[in-house]
Amino acid sequence: MDKLIYSSLGETLYTFTHSSGLPVILIQKKGFTRKFGVIGVDFGSVNTCFQVAGEPITTVPQGIAHFLEHKLFEQEDGNVLEKYTRMGASPNAATGFSNTYYYFNCTDRFEDCLRLLLHFVFHPHLTPENVEKEKGIIEQEIRMYEDDPYYQSMLGVIRLLYQKNPVRNDIAGSVEDIRGLNRDLLMKCYNTFYRPDNMCLTIVADEDPIAVQALVESVEIPGNVLPGVRRISEPEPAVLYGKMDRKYMDVSLPLFHFAFKDRHEAYRGAARVRRDLAGTIAKEMLFGRHTDFYEQLYAEGLINQEFGASYEIEREFALAMISGETERPEEVENRVRGHLAQIAKVGLDLEDFRMVRASIAGKMLKKLNSPESLGTMVCVSSLQGVQAFDYFTACGTITFDEVDRVFREVFLGDMAVSLVENERSRSL
Repeated sequence: MDKLIYSSLGETLYTFTHSSGLPVILIQKKGFTRKFGVIGVDFGSVNTCFQVAGEPITTVPQGIAHFLEHKLFEQEDGNVLEKYTRMGASPNAATGFSNTYYYFNCTDRFEDCLRLLLHFVFHPHLTPENVEKEKGIIEQEIRMYEDDPYYQSMLGVIRLLYQKNPVRNDIAGSVEDIRGLNRDLLMKCYNTFYRPDNMCLTIVADEDPIAVQALVESVEIPGNVLPGVRRISEPEPAVLYGKMDRKYMDVSLPLFHFAFKDRHEAYRGAARVRRDLAGTIAKEMLFGRHTDFYEQLYAEGLINQEFGASYEIEREFALAMISGETERPEEVENRVRGHLAQIAKVGLDLEDFRMVRASIAGKMLKKLNSPESLGTMVCVSSLQGVQAFDYFTACGTITFDEVDRVFREVFLGDMAVSLVENERSRSL
């Protein structure tokens, strides 16, 4: 077992590897009554084309990662969610573009909760019958998101940014995709990606590290080792797929998403951490609630408190996004474009940079007191080859030049615009 001490943060990490090859990270939080466990898989919605060494290329329907996430909760002896509820714990799972993770929160019966997590994730119970039964449930979820104006606006702008990258597809897939799934395809993906060496277990709790290691080692985990897996994707063109998407739905106020494609090189490790932090600082300097831009538009009634900006970077993609609702989307779009053009002329403000950097650092430190936020961040970062605690230690060292570079490379690029307006607007 290795011990990593972050004295400046007052945090200690313990890491070891289960005999099956599963990496384990324990963040010991002394005095905390809440306990959190999460196991992540380096397998998400974008991984629909892959090749196991010595085998032909496999292409599976969109939405298969999300479907598999649903099915793991159904075991031969009952539903996992119900088992956790009877133990007084709160479980859940999520599928993203790049990963899937399963987790629980509890205050008591930590050992039982952790054993259950490791059991149901590593022992799937899939039958042709229960796969068919699940299709109707997933189809209802897909149709629910098809009727969600905010989600449709966001998905619309991502599809404008990307031409080939599978991030442009709905994480849950389409109804047609789901109907094409079967047990064999699901098990192919499970056996390919749900391998201990392609996963990570993270625990945040006031537990003795030696006892945790003994507990994890006492659980039998199948060691599915493959000779190699190649994830296959088409090269993504630098240019956008399109610049405008307009939909009409039942909304009280039009919704907008403006987005910029970060045509970054494949940042890895510490370099990606710094790019992520620089992008986060840049979007806050440009569109944060402390800015004159935000205050002016808010005072004019052009935006409300739903307005916000984000920067996101993963292994497969990176983008910046601005979203909100307004009665005058075209005017907000013009004001955003004008704002960016003005900043390009006068430059970012150095004092504002220092203030925002300090604010971002403070917000990050709050995560240290949230077992769920901290554990998920550490687990998902590990799957992507990033040491999550580098975020905490690097935030104060991000330079003005790094932020300015993101501003010029991302926010001064082509802007994609996705709008969802009321049905009445169609006839005007």
